[in-house]
Amino acid sequence: MANIISGSRDKTVRMWETITGKEIYHVTPNSTINALAISPDGNYLIIAGCNRPDTISHCKKGSVIILDSTTGKEVAHVVHDGIVTAVAISLDSKYVVSGSSDNTARVSSIATGEEVSHINHDSVVNTVSFSPDGKYVVSGSNDLVVRVWEVTTGREFARITHLDSISIARFSPDNKLIASGSADGIIQVWSWDSEELIAKTCLRVSRNLTRIEWKQYINDALPYQAICPNLSLDIEYITVIAQDSLSNTNDVHRIEIALNKAQTELLKIKTINDSFAESIIIVRKAISQYVISEVSAGRIKSALELLEQADQSNISIDDKYALNAICWFGSLNGFERDVLEYCDANVNLNPSTGNYYDSRGLARALTGDYQGAILDFQYYVDDNSADSVLIEQRKQWIEQLKKGINPFTSDVLESLNSQ
Repeated sequence: MANIISGSRDKTVRMWETITGKEIYHVTPNSTINALAISPDGNYLIIAGCNRPDTISHCKKGSVIILDSTTGKEVAHVVHDGIVTAVAISLDSKYVVSGSSDNTARVSSIATGEEVSHINHDSVVNTVSFSPDGKYVVSGSNDLVVRVWEVTTGREFARITHLDSISIARFSPDNKLIASGSADGIIQVWSWDSEELIAKTCLRVSRNLTRIEWKQYINDALPYQAICPNLSLDIEYITVIAQDSLSNTNDVHRIEIALNKAQTELLKIKTINDSFAESIIIVRKAISQYVISEVSAGRIKSALELLEQADQSNISIDDKYALNAICWFGSLNGFERDVLEYCDANVNLNPSTGNYYDSRGLARALTGDYQGAILDFQYYVDDNSADSVLIEQRKQWIEQLKKGINPFTSDVLESLNSQ
C-alpha cells in the first residue's frame, strides 16, 4: 500500500496511509522541515531543515537527518552551517546531496552520513539533483550560477549562468542535457557534457587554439594541447613537440622521430603544400633552440652530439644565435676544434657581423691559427658597433698573437666565460 510522508515547520514528520489517512508514525526531529526525500529503494527517509535558528530569519545550524523509512529511527545525519534548502538522493540509494544557506552543496553517504564531496557557491544553494547515472550533481544558487560536478571528487565539470537566482536545475533522462530555471522566469536547456561539446566544436572549426588564444581563454588551468586531435596545432607548439623528441639523448634516431611527429601535425594544416619541407624547417628551429639551451646550461658536448646528428641527417643549422653560442662557449670550454666548423659557417652566413668574427677568432687562436685569429679580431676592432672596452682588449690580443704568444690563459678564459 502506498503511503504519504509530510513535513512541517512545526518540526514534525508524519507518514500516512494513502487510502485511510491513518497515521503510521510520526517523528519530531527538533528541526523545521524544508525538504523531504525518499530513497528509490524505499529504505530511507531524508528530512532537512534548520535545527538551530539564530534569529527568525537566519539559521545558525541546519541538518540532514537520515531515517529508516519503516521505523522512523535515525540512521545518520549531516550538519550544515546554515538552513538546508534542498535535498536529493541518488538512484542507487547510496548518496544524499544537500544544499544550504552556508553556500555549499554536499554529497554524503546515506548509510553513515560521512561527507563524500562538496562544492562551494557564492550564495545560498537552492536546488540540487543527481544525474541518472549517479556520477554527477547539478546545483543552482542565488549566485546566478548552475554548476555540474562529480559526485566522488567535487570537481566541477561545467557551469552556466542566469540573470537571476537559480530556483531549479535537473538532468534529462539520457544524461545529456540540463534544464535550469531562475527567478526571472527564464528556463534554459543546455548541453553540459564536455566531451560531447568538444566533439561538436571540433566539427565546426578548422584548427586548434594558438598558444596566445589558449593563454587568453584557458590560461594555466590546463597545459597547452590539441583539444581537437584531428586538427592542427599552433606551429610554435609543433616546434615544442619536436624539441621533446630531441631531448631523448639516448635515441640515435631522435631527429627522424622529431621530423615524423612534426610532419604528422603539419599534414593536418590544409594550407601547407609541402609538409616534409616544412617539417625540416621546424626541426631545424627546434635543433637551434635545443643547442642554445644546452650551451646555456654548460652542456656543450650534448649540443655538439645533436649538431653531429643533424649533419648526418642532412639538416644544416643556419641560426646565427645557435651557431655563435656553440662557437664561443664551445671554444671557452675546451671544444675549440669541434666547434670551428660552426664558427666558419656562421661567418659565411653573416659576413658583416663583427661578433661572429670575434667568436671564430677565439676558436682559431686556441687551435693555433694565430694569423687567422688576428684577421678575425681585427675585423671586430674595425666594426664601429663594437664596445670600446672590448676593442681595447682585442687590440692587446692582436699584439700578443703577432708575437706568437697565446693570450688565452686559463684566467682569461674564465673571465670571458662570465662576459
